[in-house]
Amino acid sequence: MISLAYSVTIFVFSYVLWAVYIAIWRLYFSPIAKFPGPKLAALTQWYEVYYDLFKGGQLIFKLLELHEKYGPIVRINPWELHINDPDYFEELYCAKRDKHSYYTNGFGLPESVVATIPHELHKIRRVPFNKFFSKAMINKYSPVIQSKLDLLIARLRTMKAENKVVSMNLAYTCYAADVVNQFAFGRSYNYIENADDFHTPIHDAIDDMTACVHFFRMAPWIIKPIQSLPGWVIKMLGAKTIAFYNWGKDTEKLVHEVMTNQNQNEKEPEHKTIFHAILESDTLPASEKTLDRLRQEGQTVVGAGTDTTVGVLSMATFHILANPDIRMKLLAELTPVFEKTNGRPSLADLELLPYLKAVASEALRLSVGLSSHLQRVDHHNEMRYQDWIIPKSVPTSQSVMHVTYSPRIFPSPHSFAPDRWLVPNPPTKYLVSFSRGPRACPGINLAYAELYLALAYLFYTFQDMELYDTEENDVRIKADLFVPRSSGRGVRVSL
Repeated sequence: MISLAYSVTIFVFSYVLWAVYIAIWRLYFSPIAKFPGPKLAALTQWYEVYYDLFKGGQLIFKLLELHEKYGPIVRINPWELHINDPDYFEELYCAKRDKHSYYTNGFGLPESVVATIPHELHKIRRVPFNKFFSKAMINKYSPVIQSKLDLLIARLRTMKAENKVVSMNLAYTCYAADVVNQFAFGRSYNYIENADDFHTPIHDAIDDMTACVHFFRMAPWIIKPIQSLPGWVIKMLGAKTIAFYNWGKDTEKLVHEVMTNQNQNEKEPEHKTIFHAILESDTLPASEKTLDRLRQEGQTVVGAGTDTTVGVLSMATFHILANPDIRMKLLAELTPVFEKTNGRPSLADLELLPYLKAVASEALRLSVGLSSHLQRVDHHNEMRYQDWIIPKSVPTSQSVMHVTYSPRIFPSPHSFAPDRWLVPNPPTKYLVSFSRGPRACPGINLAYAELYLALAYLFYTFQDMELYDTEENDVRIKADLFVPRSSGRGVRVSL
């Protein structure tokens, strides 16, 4: 009879032998063994996990150190290459390539457009979004954005009369969430009017989701069990987790309502939503129109449409208030337009203002949008970078922040300098905050509309607005949680 000690010895020996085999293969025989990079990263993904999970989203900064040491292309884990070259960004992202499962695992929303891995499936799922987020549709929708902005201004005037300090991050969360919910579902939660000092559950829900991104990437198998937990267990996990759980349930109810009304052939809705567009799509089969998949799309649209908009507006607000010359130039451009239109310039009016657009572009550059390194996989062709041949099926990534903060493209990259966009040949090619190619953010037109309207109306209306106990560290990017995060309290102002 085989003893327990003997069995354990055989198991340990087999495991060690397997580990040695894997290590040798990864270091010397892997298709990307020839690429430069730290040996530890080539051996194990725990190198990446250490910087992103245990050090709190610090890999994005570590990658810059690796590129300084090893060059523009670096092996950052056993199967992935990372490139730091702003001129290669369009080459990598504009082609028809797949995403990588490790990247998409972090969302817990595997059937959403943003997490779709195959290019062809993404192309089909994207069609309703392209039509719904078109420039013509956003122009038609701009009065709704304006109505939400009017509510925000009225609420801020009330808070000004009460001498309250305002968290603009929270105020912008209410604005962006109300706009995108109205756009996506035909109704909003009226956060602007009802949220206590602009504190909302959607803010907590998004914070909880982004805080879990790196953990879920490492352990995607745990997502389903967590999502299956009963409500009474969720309530024991903290306020932000409760907010995230409730957000999913609320989104499911809203989608179900749209689907029910659609199936009952009710009268044409006053405002068709993205879900009407999906349900009416001829290119999508019935399997793409299930309640759970549309719930995932709903959370993706609202989450992305809220958080990134808040980041850009907060970045712009801080730097405009911290730089009197910029504020003066912006106000000098806005004043004639407001006077000419009796204080009600339209989106079309504002889109003609070069300095306003330059301020928005600079805020987009500094706020980054998505901070994570975005992998692309070509299963059919080798890729070429300089003298390197990248084998088929090798995930290859770049980071938006490494482009928009490149000192070669943007001198003094941490400085807020709108004038850099007013030169004869501005570096528009390198403003990649919405990414590039077929996977670029579909909500770019909605985002620009929200930015132009909010910046113009708020800074014209509240000309006495000042920063309150807010410094640059409160907006400077300190971590990558898929979206950028600062270590500060956000932008606080007195009105």
